[in-house]
Amino acid sequence: MREAGRAAGAVALAYVVMGLVAAAGLWLIGAGPPGRLTLAAVALAGGGAVELQGALHPAAGMGASVHGALRVMPLGVSLSGAVVLALLLRRRAPDVRSLVTTAVAVPLAFALPALAAHGRLTLASPCAHRAYGLGGCQSGRAALGGIALDYHADVWRTALGGLVWALVVIALASIEHVRLPGGLRPAVTASVTVLLWAALATVIAGLALAAGSGTKSGAALLLGPNAAFAGASTGIGVPWAAGPATRDTGWTLAGIAHDHGLAWLVPVAFAAVVLLAAGALTAAHTPPGAPWPARAGRSALAVGTLVAAMTAVAGGSAHLSVSVLGFTLPVIVLRAAGDILVALVLGAAAGAVAGLAGGALTEAGRGRVRARWNTEKARR
Repeated sequence: MREAGRAAGAVALAYVVMGLVAAAGLWLIGAGPPGRLTLAAVALAGGGAVELQGALHPAAGMGASVHGALRVMPLGVSLSGAVVLALLLRRRAPDVRSLVTTAVAVPLAFALPALAAHGRLTLASPCAHRAYGLGGCQSGRAALGGIALDYHADVWRTALGGLVWALVVIALASIEHVRLPGGLRPAVTASVTVLLWAALATVIAGLALAAGSGTKSGAALLLGPNAAFAGASTGIGVPWAAGPATRDTGWTLAGIAHDHGLAWLVPVAFAAVVLLAAGALTAAHTPPGAPWPARAGRSALAVGTLVAAMTAVAGGSAHLSVSVLGFTLPVIVLRAAGDILVALVLGAAAGAVAGLAGGALTEAGRGRVRARWNTEKARR
């Protein structure tokens, strides 16, 4: 019973941390004080969705209804809670009772507050003599025209997303106590560790570059890891579709090179550093003398799976439609999505290369240390 209580407390603390990060990001963006919008942001971070509906301002004279949805995981919020929960679960060897408690408590922790994640936003509307933010007119006066939207979190989708989120965190937190086939544990642990540090570095860099701009700082805090994951997958060649769904837009390395010259080197260098660090860290935790094909295979499996996963969670979509006289007209249809199958294949190939390169670097470093030790020993 005590272990179950600790697990429930860990889930509660993880949710509080996610709420604080979400509230800080929304406050920086200009969404006003923490409240129901924060609960909606945490629901999104758990894999849920936010539904939108409302009507055009009466000044439009049409009485048209508006509906839409937002589906994107702010990974700055998601990862903060995941790290806290994983660290708390790893303090002791997890038992079945604590794992089951966690798997049940996390969906409830996401779904129950999501019941209160509803409110109203006024978008794209000028305000009378006062500043305008995401939360509406800062003066409290009514907006001059525009779209008033009621939002609410999709509770069932949030609960399902929370269950998947919990299972992933439990799996990563328990990996040290599980025997994986083929010595996969060092590769998985090293790859996850490096990706988390890369996400944190991206958030810090984004906050530094956005100094003085609240909107950009909030975006860096909430979506910095999304940019890191998308950049790393782009760097190994994964194509991304982005922008309005009515146009064939997106980016690839070739497209970046054609449109922006040497800018393609940025995602390539970022991906290379991340992969090489993961390969070297994997080799450092692998017994010396391990066969090179085995090293490449382990890294390929671990990195390929992680690249596909981070490509899947880094994207998102948003759509908004207007219904008038029985006709539905799409107003906003945005999405950003990487090709997950290509990410799996290219991630596996890049992981194999990173495993070999990291192993070579580690063996070379061990050789230099050994040679220096022998030299010092001979001098004595």
